[in-house]
Amino acid sequence: MIDDFINKIFNTTWENTLPQIPDNSIDIVITSPPYNVSLGDNKFRDKSKGYDIYDDNMPYEDYLAWMDKLYTECYRVLKPGGRICINIGDGANGSICTHADFTVRMRDKAGFIPITTLVWDKKQIGASCLYGDELINTSGGYKEIRDICVGDSVLTHKRRFKKVTEVFHRKYTGYMYRIKSNLCEDVVVTGGHPLLLSPLHRKCGKYHPKKCVTREDNYWEIPEKISGENYLVCPRYSKMKVGSYHGFYRIKSVEKEWVNDVDVYNMEVEEDHSYVGKIAYHNCAWGSYQSPSCPSFPTQFEFIIVMGKETKYHKGDKEKITVGGKEFQRNSRALWVFPPETQMMKEYGHPAMFPSELPRRLIQQLTYEDDIVYDPFNGVGTTCVVAKQLNRRYIGTEMSKKYYETSLVRLGAIPTMIKTKSGEEVPEWMV
Repeated sequence: MIDDFINKIFNTTWENTLPQIPDNSIDIVITSPPYNVSLGDNKFRDKSKGYDIYDDNMPYEDYLAWMDKLYTECYRVLKPGGRICINIGDGANGSICTHADFTVRMRDKAGFIPITTLVWDKKQIGASCLYGDELINTSGGYKEIRDICVGDSVLTHKRRFKKVTEVFHRKYTGYMYRIKSNLCEDVVVTGGHPLLLSPLHRKCGKYHPKKCVTREDNYWEIPEKISGENYLVCPRYSKMKVGSYHGFYRIKSVEKEWVNDVDVYNMEVEEDHSYVGKIAYHNCAWGSYQSPSCPSFPTQFEFIIVMGKETKYHKGDKEKITVGGKEFQRNSRALWVFPPETQMMKEYGHPAMFPSELPRRLIQQLTYEDDIVYDPFNGVGTTCVVAKQLNRRYIGTEMSKKYYETSLVRLGAIPTMIKTKSGEEVPEWMV
């Protein structure tokens, strides 16, 4: 019976729950499967930044075969006219076309009818050059860059605090460079990230770090062209070793490592002519910088594949339509523009949450009140939380006990709403 599953989250994998759900019983599936991009798996990142217990790294064909099984089961449990919505991003700056492979296989293997492919612009164009745990020197003390907000004041190269006007976050694939110097902490940046250098003092043969800050012959250079013969201005966002001065320091070595689809961040600050702001205004995943040999095309967007079972038409009670006119028109445009989730990822410890706006738009546009929403990769419960807020029934499966318990807390904070005889919606405890 489908009632055995309604409004419940199951702490297990979809392979254990989905086969037990009756045929033709679900109205919509909304999910974002693991992207298979080895979250947290490179030497410059804390391994704890990946999923709680899932290893997001399997051979690509095995990954597709695993998804085929999921889509076949989803087709079985969906009602005729039911929809499936898959949020997915392509790997390696678009060279691994995951969304295209999903689309073809969902149609040809599972039998779904394509409805549309939405493009989600995450507004992440900009200089995204640092890992999220890099420390930023702010007027309120050091903060991780992933926690920086618009309006925070950060220290610039000219020792002035300036307000942040925008924060950028996106996925990056390419070389990460670690610049080691004699006093400052290691600086780890993306391949196209310009850094400010100062040449050696030729006349006296000595080095004066304080005087270097204002030298007219300072210049910008990308990491691959930096050597120990130069002097690097320590970026103001980096935390210095105890007792060091915020100036130029001799470079000891430059190391590099290739990384795949890691989260990187940067920010823009209010205009300040004393701040040489190339760090904040450059895209940092150029590939072969200023060369046609092998340029990179970073993707600041993801896809939402929408398909139907047997028909594109989903019948329901007109009295249970909840989407408004302007909202419907906005959602009908296949380019959706809203930022990704960042704050709740930090709060709940999940590395790949989508924002509530994503399931909200899908649920409003594609379902009626009391429809059943299923998420096989429930995570910390965003899909089910939004479903409950919009008076839809929900089912979720999540293998991580940590994420499962978080989802229960989030759902428990939402009162169950019921309609009175007069048609007014009130919390259940008031009736």
